[in-house]
Order: sequence, then C-alpha cells, then structure tokens
Amino acid sequence: MQAETSYPAIVGKLLENLRKDQNLRQQELAGLLGLTQSAWSRIERGQTGLSMDLLVRVCDVLGTSPHLLLGDADKARAGLLAQGIKVHPHIIARPERMMAVLGLAALGMLIFAILGRKS
Repeated sequence: MQAETSYPAIVGKLLENLRKDQNLRQQELAGLLGLTQSAWSRIERGQTGLSMDLLVRVCDVLGTSPHLLLGDADKARAGLLAQGIKVHPHIIARPERMMAVLGLAALGMLIFAILGRKS
C-alpha cells in the first residue's frame, strides 16, 4: 500500500509548528480563536478543514499570512509527492487513515526541513 496524507493534514502540521514556535498551548490558541481545544486539535491533525475566515484569523494570531502558510503547504506537498506519497486534496476518512500515519511521519520530517531552511 502507498503511504498517503492529505492537504488539510499538511496545513494542520504547519499550524501546529507555528503554534509551538509562539509557545502557545492548543487550549490557549483555541481560546483566542473562539474554538474549543478539541476543535483546534482536529484542525492540527487534518481531521477538520479551515474556513477562509478562520484561516485569516489563525494566521494573524500566529504572525504569518495565508499566502506564506499555503506556500509552505504547497512546498511540503511537492516534496511528499516526490517521495511517492499520495496527497489527497480532502480530509482522509477513517478507513483510509492507516497508511496516512506513514505519510504524516514523512510530512513531519519534510516540514522540519522546510522551516529549518528559513532560519
């Protein structure tokens, strides 16, 4: 079976890294956005997508822009595709999540490499 992930999972992982860079806990960021901690956790895990409104608000709080965030997500997607990892444009349903774990591991390493180059 081919390893896989989703675009929402890529964005979620990037948001998690940005949140941690700001030394914010999930609950703190969720509170600033008017969300519950569990709702924010689902976003970071790629189980829930972001509305445009929420994307803009999250980026404002985390000190980035939707343009930069999605640009990094596109770079991560390209890197994963180059590694032979399938990237779904949609949220992965439960039965498909088994192989997604492998994709997330590769995603974490790739995002670390992308963010490390910016320093």
